Amino acid sequence: MKNGNLWILLAALAALVCCSGKDDTKPVVPEEPEVKEYVSDGSWNGDFVIALAKAYDVFEETDELPLTVNVQGLKYGIEKYTAGAGLLLEKITSEPKRWQEKDIVLPDKNAAGREDRNNTFWADSLSLKELQWLYGQMTAYAAEHAGVFPNYVTFPDPYVEEDGTEHDAKLTFNNTAVVFARLFKEFTKTSSFPAKVSSWQSDFLRKTNNCETDSPVVLAAMQEAIAGKTTIREKAEALFEYSRIEWEWVNYMNTRKGSVQTIREKAGNCCDLSHALIAMCRAAGIPARYMHGQCQFTSGVIGHVFVEMFVDGTWYICDPSNNDNTFGHHNWKHMVTFNGRYKTLPF
Repeated sequence: MKNGNLWILLAALAALVCCSGKDDTKPVVPEEPEVKEYVSDGSWNGDFVIALAKAYDVFEETDELPLTVNVQGLKYGIEKYTAGAGLLLEKITSEPKRWQEKDIVLPDKNAAGREDRNNTFWADSLSLKELQWLYGQMTAYAAEHAGVFPNYVTFPDPYVEEDGTEHDAKLTFNNTAVVFARLFKEFTKTSSFPAKVSSWQSDFLRKTNNCETDSPVVLAAMQEAIAGKTTIREKAEALFEYSRIEWEWVNYMNTRKGSVQTIREKAGNCCDLSHALIAMCRAAGIPARYMHGQCQFTSGVIGHVFVEMFVDGTWYICDPSNNDNTFGHHNWKHMVTFNGRYKTLPF
């Protein structure tokens, strides 16, 4: 073949390749950024972060924070380590590259009220900005009260009932301490803070005083109530319906029976009916908590306890004390005074 013909043939082949639409080049897939768990560099600040994360590990196992944490051989009480968490939050957000270099200085005094009463906070999460605001409120109060943190901090957005009645949204110190420990547990997973952190004071699934989630009596009643139900919503509604149909309200003050005896006797006051329903919900894997307030009934204002269930991302009020109540709705008008939300009923 002559050289001229060879070049023509090569040109034709090149044209075929160019026009075929085939592209064997592999697309460039960007690599996902590496997620690095936090490892302390041995600084006091770094070891304090690890201590906070370990405190939350204890909480996850026991539903209670430890009374003290150990940082480089020194013990700090819950008020001190919560103060340290607030200071570290400020330092890490303002000096993200240098926060380990200069040790935070804890206040000389710190104490706090440890009651869970008045925990009326309603939002399920808090942003970093809200946590910084919260700590600012705590330290401002402490500065005017000999270093003592407040029992609770009131947030700007109130809790609003079904009829529009508003109540202060108060977050107690105990709940605040849990949230800050949880925040630093999340920090150790990625070496950065999440945009939001859960505000829950518990997972609301545990056995608590008078709420015997592991009792054969509770488990049998729960299984009977949810038989044939598959979704969480179906199970929650079935449990509430069971409490309305099977149990009778009886008038007396405070807790007398607890969940097991209430289920056996099929009767109880608002406290004991709530114990029984919450125990069954938690046994079924549905978070449930107590609500307590002075409620406006047609007969007058009466102290009352009822249940909140967490279903598909929403809390629903479920009051088993009257057959007129339905899932998420109640026959009394509203709370005149909202006393709090509890993981365990204190009376």
